[in-house]
Amino acid sequence: MLAEARAASDPDAFWQLEQSAQHATIAARSDALNKLTWIVIRKGGLVRDITVGDCVELTASLEEHHFRGSAGRPLFYALLKETGVLPASAPLRLRALRIEGRRSVGQIVDGYGIECRAVRNLLVEYFTERAPELDHVSLRSVARNLCRLF
Repeated sequence: MLAEARAASDPDAFWQLEQSAQHATIAARSDALNKLTWIVIRKGGLVRDITVGDCVELTASLEEHHFRGSAGRPLFYALLKETGVLPASAPLRLRALRIEGRRSVGQIVDGYGIECRAVRNLLVEYFTERAPELDHVSLRSVARNLCRLF
């Protein structure tokens, strides 16, 4: 279905992107083209209309729906950058736009979508108490391990 969408919406641009991705594995190339197709279908327009914000939005949506493995494959962004679809001022890597600063304990816990308010508040209180003895990376790691249980 996505191949048909590529052929119907912007075949020349998708062909150029596919040629630029010949160095990648078939799976990586397919994943990248599918992501770009989803963006074009969702946003409308052509490949040349894709923006950096569209790429960030897609990756965030994939992560939100627990497609972390797929979200971590940035070939689609690299292809847009390499072929000149994205402006020269766009970062070389999508990851540069997604680097998070230090988040508060509440923000860290809220990132796991714990529905029970009492459990969420208990975890925030616990991690706030532990925070002074842990560096931020360790705090996030412990929070990830514990919050995923709820």
